[in-house]
Amino acid sequence: MVSYKRLSPEDVQFSNAAASEEAPVQEMAEVKDPEETERPLLPRRPSCSATTALISLGSLLLLVCGLWLLVTIFWLQAPSNSVPHRAPPPRGSPGTGGGDGGRALPEPQACGVVPEAWRFDCYPERGVVVTRELCEARNCCFIPASSSSSAPGRNGVPWCFYPPGFPSYSLVSVNATELGQTGTLVKTVKTYYPKDILTLQLELLYETDHRLRVRITDPSESRFAVPIAVPKATEKASSPAYSVELSNEPFGIIVKRTSTGAVLLNTTVAPLFYCDQFLQLSSSLSSQYIYGLGEHRSSFLHDIHWNTLTMWARDVPPTVMTNTDIHWNTLTMWARDVPPTVMTNTDMHWNTLTMWARDVPPTVMTNTDIHWNTLTMWARDVPPTVMTNTDIHWNTLTMWARDVPPTVMTNTDIHWNTLTMWARDVPPTVMTNTDIHWNTLTMWARDVPPTVMTNTDIHWNTLTMWARDVPPTVMTNTDIHWNTLTMWARDVPPTVMTNTDIHWNTLTMWARDVPPTVMTNTDIHWNILTMWARDVPPTVMTNTDIHWNTLTMWARDVPPTVMTNTDIHWNTLTMWARDVPPTVMTNTDIHWNTLTMWARDVPPTVMTNTDIHWNTLTMWARDVPPTVMTNTDIHWNTLTMWARDVPPTVMTNTDIHWNTLTMWARDVPPTLSFSPTSRSLSPLVLSHLSFSLGILGGLLRAKTLCASAVQKTSSHYNMHSLYGLLEAKASAWALKRMLGKRAFVISRSTFPSQGQYSGHWLGDNRSHWKDMYTSIAGMLTFNLLGVPLVGADVCGFSEQTEEELCVRWTQLGAFYPFTRNHNAIDQKPQDPPVFSPRARSAMKQSLLLRYSLFPLLYTLFHRAHTHGHTVARPLLFEFPKDVRTYGIDRQFLWGKSLMVTPVLDPGVDYVVGYFPQGLWYDYYTGDSIRSKGEELRLKAPLEHINLHLREGAVVPTQRPNTTLFVSSGQPLHLVSSLSEDGSAGGELFWDDGESIDTLETDQYAHIVFTVVKNTMTSEVLHDHVEASYITVETASFYGVKAEPTRVTVNSQDAAFSYRANQVLTVTDLGLNLSQNFTISWI
Repeated sequence: MVSYKRLSPEDVQFSNAAASEEAPVQEMAEVKDPEETERPLLPRRPSCSATTALISLGSLLLLVCGLWLLVTIFWLQAPSNSVPHRAPPPRGSPGTGGGDGGRALPEPQACGVVPEAWRFDCYPERGVVVTRELCEARNCCFIPASSSSSAPGRNGVPWCFYPPGFPSYSLVSVNATELGQTGTLVKTVKTYYPKDILTLQLELLYETDHRLRVRITDPSESRFAVPIAVPKATEKASSPAYSVELSNEPFGIIVKRTSTGAVLLNTTVAPLFYCDQFLQLSSSLSSQYIYGLGEHRSSFLHDIHWNTLTMWARDVPPTVMTNTDIHWNTLTMWARDVPPTVMTNTDMHWNTLTMWARDVPPTVMTNTDIHWNTLTMWARDVPPTVMTNTDIHWNTLTMWARDVPPTVMTNTDIHWNTLTMWARDVPPTVMTNTDIHWNTLTMWARDVPPTVMTNTDIHWNTLTMWARDVPPTVMTNTDIHWNTLTMWARDVPPTVMTNTDIHWNTLTMWARDVPPTVMTNTDIHWNILTMWARDVPPTVMTNTDIHWNTLTMWARDVPPTVMTNTDIHWNTLTMWARDVPPTVMTNTDIHWNTLTMWARDVPPTVMTNTDIHWNTLTMWARDVPPTVMTNTDIHWNTLTMWARDVPPTVMTNTDIHWNTLTMWARDVPPTLSFSPTSRSLSPLVLSHLSFSLGILGGLLRAKTLCASAVQKTSSHYNMHSLYGLLEAKASAWALKRMLGKRAFVISRSTFPSQGQYSGHWLGDNRSHWKDMYTSIAGMLTFNLLGVPLVGADVCGFSEQTEEELCVRWTQLGAFYPFTRNHNAIDQKPQDPPVFSPRARSAMKQSLLLRYSLFPLLYTLFHRAHTHGHTVARPLLFEFPKDVRTYGIDRQFLWGKSLMVTPVLDPGVDYVVGYFPQGLWYDYYTGDSIRSKGEELRLKAPLEHINLHLREGAVVPTQRPNTTLFVSSGQPLHLVSSLSEDGSAGGELFWDDGESIDTLETDQYAHIVFTVVKNTMTSEVLHDHVEASYITVETASFYGVKAEPTRVTVNSQDAAFSYRANQVLTVTDLGLNLSQNFTISWI
């Protein structure tokens, strides 16, 4: 019998070497009809005697036997996949490749006792029809499963699985260290994968009371390690919340929670593999509730029924069961040793983090098969929302390491394609009315809250000319320079926008010391940024010798203002393929921004006007054909860096960098392979794995560089999925250094610790209702993974959106931590002005609602920065005892108190939401709901998104305006949702929104609000001048059971109102936020 795994067209591969790309194509020999053979003209005489005939027959038999022997040997040596394998183990000794005295095949009785839930796949290769012969060649059990799944991505119960006693490593020695233990692991037989490493070093580090780190390494040779700094413990944990047991034969690690004895990790369930290109560490999991595991389009709660998730960064729209733009896996489990309906805090949760830059696909089974290289665990008895710096996993702790994200919405630190809501996926130089609807943004002035309006409310389409003395053809819509549309610095009055004195790029900010008069209409050439070099005559930067922004700075020792073409080449892009000479820049072997040259020793003529127009991507040297820069699908601003000490492409005066495609992506397959420098692996070995992966395209090089390409740190094989992280890290560093403000970077591809440097958008989604729904799971997952600044393209990126979908998505998107309306160049516009008045109004109200809640959102980001908390939060984090919250991903919380219940289906005017047990209040009206833990049907007309406040919260809100810069000075409105006993609490963090290290420099305000016994108290824990500009105008209290007769503010009578739904509102307060105050009622 054979086991048929569900295959996709990309996955199908033959199991023999004939399927490999290197295998020759064998032609069929011509077969002639016997009747057509040529007849002799004369009769033939006998040609041999009987003896000769016998000898001939014997020779023929010997030849047949020899051929049969050769074929048998070849068949035994043939791999079961598309690339060379080590010879399969013999019947007698698994993994040894020969010998008569080894172990025989497993007995059927031994195989039969292994329950289906514990059958770890012995033949995990994708796209292979596993037969009994293939399975038994590995000395594994072969039993057709009683049931299998045909769901996408599911392999079903393995038919080929490890028998009891399958050879693995043995623990031969253990020694105590200052931080834990070390040990030596030894294996005496080899596996069926090539290049086994038979001796390993084990290291257990008891880093904190809630964090255990496990490292298994090759002691004989240094292997590639992910270049990320991790927390280093200086002393062993004194009272760990976990205990560790080691199994000697076979080797295994068992980690238990000391408080309950619950097993958190048990690696004894399957053999350990440690080959050069295949690492496998398996474990049972104590819970069926699994979250995280990197970025995959799925529900928030993972399906654990034999799911395989491949992690290999790939330029592909979010698709079910494909490797996407992220490569890392943080596994969070809600451990249970009791039935799931009785989950207690004592068996709460634990996290594991593993990092590798390769593509090992973890398989989630009923009892789970997870593969690790470096394993770090966090045992904790409380939900992640209350984790402290001492026990939270490092990649969450370090996000926004030294500063919270910038306020983002001010006109000086954002450009059009960030949170602007209306950015289109178009090349930056193409600013036509059909691509970007700037000229329709007039409606945003003053009465609509766009995310990128300046404080002077300038309309984009007031840019009606470009200097009267310049011919109109100079300023065509194909010449517009996107990042000169970075608006008008705060101190530029709106009168700058007159026909007589404006040059839309009065970019006073491009060169801080250059006055705007440099850009007069007598010396402007649509963007001859003459101020880039103060000492260079304007003619140096004319439109005849340089393109719109050959912003070719970023050489290490050259300041940005020195823009001569003789000493700088933006390209210090020293590259991706070290062994490729600069002249080899064809589109078939290297990526366009693998610009491996143009160091200072390149003659100045390289940068002449005849051969450089970087955004026409025609290359740098005259002898390189313009097709070099074609056939790629990299977005323009992935030209971000790759110079070791050079700040990457800060191409604007703003402090945001839009990493559209932060990974190598190609539509043209490369043809060159470069020799690696470690472990003597050939390019073929790096490019073709002995373990067939479930990656889109079936090959590592699919839509990217060859795995063997050599980069600065290591081979592309190791570095592929690190692109997004390293680009974000370099971009954030450069932006901070150049602008002296917080960096704002958004990346599509991510890796652990990404939240320290950038936010994330969830890929090029589609204008589908399903995509809107799955964006919630993506948002919650990334908050879990330590990247709280996350969101999806509102209304969808590709395909044509529709009005109802766009309205509902704008309502949901207003509660993404990162909000952006963004779609592709060939799609119809989807900014609010193109829709009906009713739709426009609904979208406007959603964005105004977001702006009004900005004080809460900003405070939540402060908590994420200082404590590692989530911003958007699943309900299960706040209600861990309520099993019904474990799978909810159609609702979510901001912080612990504001619940969002969006409409996610077409054609409805209601939505069903789950309310955990307790007291809830309608955010808009204050109407109360006492829930026993139940689903409720809520009205949801097109103009409305349901928001509810949990009891016991004080939420600071603000009167909204068209920009956050303008809103930041508006009065506050405090909303208190009282608990049954009349108490509530909340806080507000406030600073200037853009300065770096405001906590370290004490440039912030922190105020705590409490309500107890009919009295609100405001306590200023830390004061700053920013708080003195803000006043508290009104305060509302939901759940005041009796109508007050008197309200006092700081012991003075105050005006108030009381409604029948038990809402008390105190008005005309005028309280300075930087001073303590009290509000009481009797």
